[in-house]
Amino acid sequence: MKRFLTRHLPCLLLVLGLLFSAPACKKVKPTFVPYYAAHTPSAWETQDATLLSNMPRPDSDTQSGMPHLYYAIFAPTTGNSALDAAVTDFIHKEIAAAQSVYTDEDAGLNLDYTLSVFLSKLGKILYTGFSCPISGKQTSGDPIAHAFFYEAESGTVYAAADLLNPEQRPTLNALINNALHAQAALEASVDDLSEDALLCALEFTEAGAVFHFAAGALGEAQKEELAPSVPFEDIAPCLADPVYRLFADYLPKRGREIDSDKPMVALTFDDGPSKFTTRIAELAEQYGGRVTFCVVGNRIEQFKDSLVQVSEAGHEIANHTWEHKKLTKLSYEEIQSQILRTSDKVRELTGKPTKFIRPTYGSVNDTLRQFSRDMKMPIANWEVDTLDWKSRDADSVYQICTSEVKDGDIVLFHDLYESTYHAIERIIPELAAKGYQFVTLSELVEYSGKDMVYGSIYRNAKA
Repeated sequence: MKRFLTRHLPCLLLVLGLLFSAPACKKVKPTFVPYYAAHTPSAWETQDATLLSNMPRPDSDTQSGMPHLYYAIFAPTTGNSALDAAVTDFIHKEIAAAQSVYTDEDAGLNLDYTLSVFLSKLGKILYTGFSCPISGKQTSGDPIAHAFFYEAESGTVYAAADLLNPEQRPTLNALINNALHAQAALEASVDDLSEDALLCALEFTEAGAVFHFAAGALGEAQKEELAPSVPFEDIAPCLADPVYRLFADYLPKRGREIDSDKPMVALTFDDGPSKFTTRIAELAEQYGGRVTFCVVGNRIEQFKDSLVQVSEAGHEIANHTWEHKKLTKLSYEEIQSQILRTSDKVRELTGKPTKFIRPTYGSVNDTLRQFSRDMKMPIANWEVDTLDWKSRDADSVYQICTSEVKDGDIVLFHDLYESTYHAIERIIPELAAKGYQFVTLSELVEYSGKDMVYGSIYRNAKA
């Protein structure tokens, strides 16, 4: 703020001089000189910045006596409709906020941005600026800062939860605080920083994350800008899944050690949990494997202990709706209710939300695809359908699976039937003997070497 005021004090003094030198019998509207006279493109910017300005003519509305908000706002045109819409919405909200604050005096609002792209993967638009009165009634302005992140290749706009895992915020704070103390021997802390402030400071390099804090951002004791860095290997647990996958080449693999050169298969079980859920999980664990249970929300309470047990053991919980309704017959809002209600229940018990949607009956339409993109929840169907729900015969289930499965396949079972459990007793040892690794849906996609594509249907992650 001091830097802004120091830089533009002459402009402010000029405005005040005009105000106080005006004749008492005639009200003269002050001339607002924008603090940002021009936009300087950043290295990654390819589009011209558009200046949105509200500079009335000297004779316009001078006798109304109503306060005016003059603004100078630069806005990018990225060609990304979702990103441009988010920026436009932000600008409108800042204009409305300034109008609601300065109701009895003329004021100015200034916003400018920089555009960066980290490791050619993650884009960031950082808006900075401030609003302040130009009538001399207030001596300081209100600073503004906001960051937008997006995937550089696909244009997907990231929410805060796509970048930093909120459950790991205490761990992240400790990492940044340690880096701050090592850099400046300063008793500064990011513990009280808002999520927005932390994201505004966030950048990435090939070595890890860097947080840029302007002088005074962390308290009066901070006299200069600080930029603590946290290596990828340390910050990895704090990164949310979308950005983790984006920087997979720089990050250590999560969880278990899986050999990407060996065949792998994702065994998935729909319609549970049930009395066979933990027994199936334990069979996979005997061979160093993990599986995915695609649960129906209204069954969870009855078998909540089983759900918690398999989740803690490292098996994945996917989302098979709340009531097993056919999603393609529902509205967007009804799909949202079916999926989020189940995800919330899983999170309540396990501390982790569901990542994948297993659509009922395997049915997918444009509405579900859009929901998948909006919520960043991939859709997982199957390559091999064992038809266990139809045959209820262990021999048939065993024969279909072992004869059809191949590397990277997602295989469909249901953990409701004893016959399925007995088939799994034979399937897992046989596939293990053939060199297959039993992985969750997340592990299958992660080790496929491909980026996650929301709205697409996964059947074989390696195809």
